[in-house]
Amino acid sequence: NVQEIDVESTDLEVTDYIKAIVARFNVEVKCGLEMIRQYKALNRQLGNVLLTLTCDKDMATVNRYLKKVRLKYWERLLKSEKFVSQLTSKLRNDFYRRIDELADYDFSEFNIYTLVAEMNAQIRTGVEQEIIAMFDRMTQEHSYYPEFSKNRHLYDGWKTNKAHKIDKKVILPCHGVYSQWDWRPRTYEAVSTLADIERILNFLDGHMTQEVNMQSAINEAFIQHKTKNIELKYFKATFYKKGTVHLVFTNPKLIERFNIYVAQQKRWLPPSYGRKTYKDMTEEEKAVVDSFQGEKAYKEVLEQANYYLAPAVGNKTLMIQE
Repeated sequence: NVQEIDVESTDLEVTDYIKAIVARFNVEVKCGLEMIRQYKALNRQLGNVLLTLTCDKDMATVNRYLKKVRLKYWERLLKSEKFVSQLTSKLRNDFYRRIDELADYDFSEFNIYTLVAEMNAQIRTGVEQEIIAMFDRMTQEHSYYPEFSKNRHLYDGWKTNKAHKIDKKVILPCHGVYSQWDWRPRTYEAVSTLADIERILNFLDGHMTQEVNMQSAINEAFIQHKTKNIELKYFKATFYKKGTVHLVFTNPKLIERFNIYVAQQKRWLPPSYGRKTYKDMTEEEKAVVDSFQGEKAYKEVLEQANYYLAPAVGNKTLMIQE
């Protein structure tokens, strides 16, 4: 029975979720159109008495009804964590602003998958900017405060002396987590601060790390009055009343991949990085590698190039995973 399907169930795969929500939409449309048909039939029998009693004479028009129902379901889809969990907040907002436009399109599996393809295309072109923006947020955005300046480790980059990388620990502002009324930490504000960091690392991790429900983990910790070393997917988080959060990364290889990816995008590493062995590099190239990570770590990068040097987004569809 379609009406009994819980389309928000966490047990549903994304493909099943799409089928379920489209089925729910079709049932609602069918029922609504039948009500409109009966309303108009009854109104004709009563000599338009019902129509004169309504505040909006267009309330029962088919086109208007269909557009409202489509709007309702497109909005529901783009608010569903099941569907947009991999999108950063910026990409979510970009698509959500198109709700009114989408209301002109049928809420069908074909149109949803067309939107998925568009999302994937935008993700692939926008991921680089998103990753670099997050890196800059962690290392530069608040570096003029002494406490936040500890986030980055400096090294001599290729043709520049401004190169830097993320260390194993970062400190970020986290305003609004503590209520000034009772100083109880609030889960929503904490998750809002950290969710995009996890999503960015997801791109680089390729979903190799076991999932941890961030909201549940933080909420459970706060209920137990625990605010230090809360274990999340990629880091341990400690919240302070002064308005900061300290993150200690628990996957050093992933942070090294993060640093390598950004350093290559920013041209801080020589073009030969990942292409030549250390012994085949020039002295200038070796000097950069030595400053960035050292010969031993670079050798590991070459041995595991499929991980360290892989593109942030491969050819797999992101939104609908097999």
